[in-house]
Amino acid sequence: MVLDFIGGWGGRVESPRDGADRLQRSLQEMPDLSHLYSPWLLNGVKEDGTFVHLPNDIDGIEQVVADSILRGDDGLAMVKTGYTPDLIRMCEGSYRKYSVRVGFDGTGLKNHVHFSLDDPADDPSGVIDPALVADHLHILVRAWEPDYIYVAPKKHRRSIGCKPGQICAGWLTYVKDNVPLDETALRAHAIEITSGDGGRYIQLNGTPTTPDLEQATIVRQALGY
Repeated sequence: MVLDFIGGWGGRVESPRDGADRLQRSLQEMPDLSHLYSPWLLNGVKEDGTFVHLPNDIDGIEQVVADSILRGDDGLAMVKTGYTPDLIRMCEGSYRKYSVRVGFDGTGLKNHVHFSLDDPADDPSGVIDPALVADHLHILVRAWEPDYIYVAPKKHRRSIGCKPGQICAGWLTYVKDNVPLDETALRAHAIEITSGDGGRYIQLNGTPTTPDLEQATIVRQALGY
């Protein structure tokens, strides 16, 4: 089973360099999992039938971000849609993703990040554990400064009726201070909530793969769903 880290934030004008700085920072802070995954590759970009590696230098990453801008049928850049770098790393024939929309500052869309990591229970080396899952979420928060981000598998998201674009209460969820949240309701049900990184971290009982469903429902209600 795969854990998805899904976050979003409102309009924020950012350049390809800004996006590259954020992306590089997150990758540099992430633990080394090279024994489980390939290096990061550019999704959909191939040379001689093989995927192209993400450059290591900031100038190369900036170019990747700049090249990711969406283009219309006429080939012209759709400058208002932001930049959408899309990375993957291979894991035993399948892939795990890291995709972002950054620099969008309009209506109808949202800047977002979607990162995936293997379930700790599926890692034969035992390196991926709940603490490492939490580390990844904190790294993504610091890098992208989202309004929210949570970690949960697709099965959990479906079980609590979480729709696309909504904040889904995962095993660990971050919401920025300006996002409405009834903290009193959470504390009344002994749900762990701590301040940090300009927002609040909410942790549920259970595991990253199987968060407590009752608590998840309470968090969703506290968020106004």
